[in-house]
Amino acid sequence: MNRKEAKALIGKPVILDKGQQGVYIGELKQVIAEPGRPWRGQVKIREVVQFPHIDLGSAHTPLPIYENGELVEVAGSRLTAAEEEDRLPFETSLKQAAAKTLAALRYSQQQGQKHIEAIDHYLQQQGVTNSSSQEEDRFIYYTCLIENDRPFLVDGEGQHLELEGCPFEFEWKTKDGWIPVQYAGDQTFTSKGGRQFRLRENSAIRLEKIQLDPYYILRNELEKQALLAFEKGLADHGVTHQQMVHCHNSLLFQLLQSNHQPVQAFSGVNFLSYLTPSGLLVVQHHYDRKLVKNGKDEVYDRFEFTTDQGTRSIVTYTNEFSK
Repeated sequence: MNRKEAKALIGKPVILDKGQQGVYIGELKQVIAEPGRPWRGQVKIREVVQFPHIDLGSAHTPLPIYENGELVEVAGSRLTAAEEEDRLPFETSLKQAAAKTLAALRYSQQQGQKHIEAIDHYLQQQGVTNSSSQEEDRFIYYTCLIENDRPFLVDGEGQHLELEGCPFEFEWKTKDGWIPVQYAGDQTFTSKGGRQFRLRENSAIRLEKIQLDPYYILRNELEKQALLAFEKGLADHGVTHQQMVHCHNSLLFQLLQSNHQPVQAFSGVNFLSYLTPSGLLVVQHHYDRKLVKNGKDEVYDRFEFTTDQGTRSIVTYTNEFSK
């Protein structure tokens, strides 16, 4: 904008774009228009819109270059008019700008990983093996151990995993490669085709790490219609599973602490947080479960969606056997 347009904005909000040093909103206090020279503006900083770029080669913390209420003089070419609307407190705007940048970086990282996997898959189809290290990272490798007739798996760090009641799908190493199996009890694993493998000391077995992820476990625990309702609620807020940043799965804790009784009842709340370029979404998942070993389970799910802009919605699911 020119100096005449700028003078009409004195006392009003303007956007100050400092490029990689961040984008800010402030109040235009004065227009300095000296003859024969580009005009400059005096701005009182009120809000952070875009977090500063992080220079990975620098040891300095990437803080905003301006403080709340600071009076700065800048070239008019860096100023544009801002919309008249309610403004956020400086500290709140700074945290929100940082969160948006983090969400954008994570999204970019996820897209990059998908491209890597797609190219790696193509190379494998062409007979070029380039994924051994990635495969190693995907799995936890165990050897079998039997103590007092109780089977355990031991990983490379000495961590023990008891097999009795373990719900995970493992992979058993055979001469033909790795095949999916589940623990069937009595020191025996069974493949999907019904093939049985007797547990032996030092047998090689592995587990895909994602099965230990609380969010992955939560989604797999939901009945199909409940999961579809949950995903529709996320989509209505423009959110995907890939944007999840924190999952507190209290149901998982209860399941792990259960003693495998014929009838088990669980109730509580899971807390899920998602970050997107437009803000934060929090989901409270209220659940009630009555799991019957030889009967029909009773299932109730209630998903409460709340954004940091105050938008709310609720989705519920109850199966046909619930009271």
